[in-house]
Amino acid sequence: MIEIVNKNSKLIAIYTPDSGVNWLFEKLNNNDEYYLKNTYKLTKDKIFESHEIDIDFNEEESIAFQIGIEEENFFKLDKDVFNININIFIDKNIKITPKFFTANKNISILSKLEKIIKESIYIVLDENYEENHENTNQIPISAYKTLLTTFPNNTELIKYSHMRIATALNEYFNDIDTFKVKYEQYLNNKTLSSNNIKFVNSVTPLKLDILLKSHKELTNMLKEYKSYNEKNWQTKIKDILCVLFPKYLYALREVDFGEINGYNKHPDFTLIDSNGYIDIMEIKKPDDFQIMRNCTNRNNNVPQKIFTDVIIQTTKYINALNQNHAKSKTNIIKKLKESEPTVDITVDNISINNPKGIILIGRSDKLTKEQRYDFELIKRQYKDITEIMTYDDLLKRLDNLIKKLKFDIES
Repeated sequence: MIEIVNKNSKLIAIYTPDSGVNWLFEKLNNNDEYYLKNTYKLTKDKIFESHEIDIDFNEEESIAFQIGIEEENFFKLDKDVFNININIFIDKNIKITPKFFTANKNISILSKLEKIIKESIYIVLDENYEENHENTNQIPISAYKTLLTTFPNNTELIKYSHMRIATALNEYFNDIDTFKVKYEQYLNNKTLSSNNIKFVNSVTPLKLDILLKSHKELTNMLKEYKSYNEKNWQTKIKDILCVLFPKYLYALREVDFGEINGYNKHPDFTLIDSNGYIDIMEIKKPDDFQIMRNCTNRNNNVPQKIFTDVIIQTTKYINALNQNHAKSKTNIIKKLKESEPTVDITVDNISINNPKGIILIGRSDKLTKEQRYDFELIKRQYKDITEIMTYDDLLKRLDNLIKKLKFDIES
C-alpha cells in the first residue's frame, strides 16, 4: 500500500508492503536500486526516517521517500524518483493519490507521458485552466483523470488477447471473429465513458452541495416538525426526496385519479419520470410515536395501525390510477400545466404502466434490533410499493450519498 501526504512543503510517499521492509533496506544498503511498481526508483539516499519529516509511521513496517517539493502554487515532482527527464508540476490544491502515477499492471504513467510530451507539464485545476488556456503546457485535472482511464485494465487486456488470437485464426475457424467485435464494442463504451468524466467532475461538487444542504434542512425540520402544518411539511420533504430520486422530473400535488368505491383518489404527489412513466408518493409528517408497536404478537413485532393504513391507502391510489387511465392522464397534464406553463409534455407522452408507490413515514431511530429486522420483513411484502422509508432511512441515504461523492472528489 502507498499513501501520499503533504508535509512541510514536501510531497511524501509512505510505502507499507505486506512482508515488512527489512528486505528492502537490505537491498538499498547494498547500494542497489529498487523499482517500486515500475514507477518509483528507490535508492538509499531517498529514504527518510520519521523524525526527519515529522510524520508518524512505523519504520519497521513502512518506508517514506520524497516524490516532490513545493514550488509556488505547485508540487514539482522528483525526476530522479520517477525516472523521467521532463519537469511535471501538479497544483498543490489537487488531492494527489498513487493512481496519478501507476496504472494497471504497474505501468508508470509519467514515463509513458514523457515519451509523447518533451516539455514541462503543469496539471492544474479546471477553473484555472479555463483562465489560462492559452498556455499549451497545461493539462486540466479532469483531462488528466480521463488519461488515467485510458490505460488498459485486466478486462481490456483479456479482450485484446482474445481479439488477436481470433484475428490470426479467423481464416481457419467459424464464428471466432465475434471476439474482434466484442473488443471494438468494449473500446467504444470505454471512450464514451471517458468523454463524460469532465462533465461528471464538474457537477459532482454541485451534487454534493445540494445533498449537504438537504441533509441539514431535513435534520432541522425533524427537530422542529411540530411547527409545520401537513401541507408545508410535505412540500419541503418532497423536494428532498426528489434529490434522492433524480429520475423524476416533476412532482405534482394531489392530482385527481377519479372515483373508486364512491371516493375520489388524489395522492400527496404524482411523480413523472424522464420517460413519462407515472408513480406516486405519500408523505406522512412524523409524530411522537414509533413506527412499530412496543408490544409483540406471538413474539413478532407488528407495525402501528397508521402504517397499515398508509399501505392500504397507497395501494388504492395505484388501483385508481390503473383503472382510470384516461381521466388520470388528463388531470396530470392539467396540473402540470398549472405549475409549468411552458412544458411541452402532452397526454400522449404520459405512460401509466405498473405504477409504483414511495412512502415516507415515521421514525426508526429508537427501534430495537428485533423491531428493525421485523420492520424490514414487513416492508418487503408489498410488491406495488417500491420504497417504504422512515425519516431515519432518509437521513442515512443522504449520509451514504454524501460520503460517496466526497470520496469521488478526493480520489
